[in-house]
Amino acid sequence: MSSPAIPETMHAVQYKKTGPVSVLEYAEVPVARVKSKTVLVQIKANGLNPIDYKIRKGNIPGAPTKLPCVPGGDYSGIIVAKGDNVTNFEVGDAVFGTIALPSPADKGASAEYCLIRVDKDAIAKKPDNISFEEAAGVGVAGLTAYTGLADYGHLQQNQRVLIVGASGGVGTYAVQVAKHGFNAHVVAICSGRNAALVTELGADRIVDYTSPESMKNLVAEKPTFDVILDCVGGDNYYNQLSPLLSKKGWYITAAGPIEHSGSVQLSFTEKFYFGSRLLARYFFCRYRFILGLPYKELGSGITPLLSQGKVKTIYSEEDVYSLKDCIKAYERLESHRAVGKVIMRT
Repeated sequence: MSSPAIPETMHAVQYKKTGPVSVLEYAEVPVARVKSKTVLVQIKANGLNPIDYKIRKGNIPGAPTKLPCVPGGDYSGIIVAKGDNVTNFEVGDAVFGTIALPSPADKGASAEYCLIRVDKDAIAKKPDNISFEEAAGVGVAGLTAYTGLADYGHLQQNQRVLIVGASGGVGTYAVQVAKHGFNAHVVAICSGRNAALVTELGADRIVDYTSPESMKNLVAEKPTFDVILDCVGGDNYYNQLSPLLSKKGWYITAAGPIEHSGSVQLSFTEKFYFGSRLLARYFFCRYRFILGLPYKELGSGITPLLSQGKVKTIYSEEDVYSLKDCIKAYERLESHRAVGKVIMRT
């Protein structure tokens, strides 16, 4: 297939300084040109993740700081150009994935076009049975859920799993992966208003975190869970739930010892507390913090489950925004009240 005409400029979300959501703007920026091991993807949809606004706020130590910055890691779209050394993908392929961190700070996916490094970033062919919006939501959340359970948690068939934050972006994937990928017995912690959805995704039991009695009954149980996947973080959940692990069980956290870590700037004391807690639990407890994602395993991990219809992206049409409405999209994401994913369409 011949390459379509590629414009010199495109519309994108951009910020010229770190800060609150108000620093975002809808701008016209240059379109990147392909290099030997890259493909240029015409973006159809971009899934938002907490890491995107945490970097924008300047709350992630060591994160890219080159400005102006086009944010966004998760993407779906169609390849419109490719480098000479790209052999596994062709112009016209529908693809999805996420840009690996650390990423080129000015080359995010909240744009009409995005340059993807096939040797570094997560990229796979989009299953025909899912939409571009569904595919755009997978990236970070889907990889985090899968690697948290399979790689960090060493989950095996027919084991018992407890998922904290089961109605969020990572949690909705985790419930499905555990149930439909590993035939696990899944206990899910979420609010009562999301109980029906999480049950539909595969949870065998719902624990309503807004109900003190429900949580009290859970923490009083015997230690039977093989994996606890905590998508919220904080000491409160860890202190209450870690005694529920079986002798060889693993407590896996996607957020660490501070709830929603990175949402606000941490003080020196908080950073010290965060690091010391991680180290202590790493060496003396069966506790792991998901620090890196297996970007190259996107096609072999969660993608087959998507193709088989066993896992789907959860999002509401009310949580789908245009690039022009980027401020509204990020306000929704940062509220921590979205069920599943927040998506932007180009």
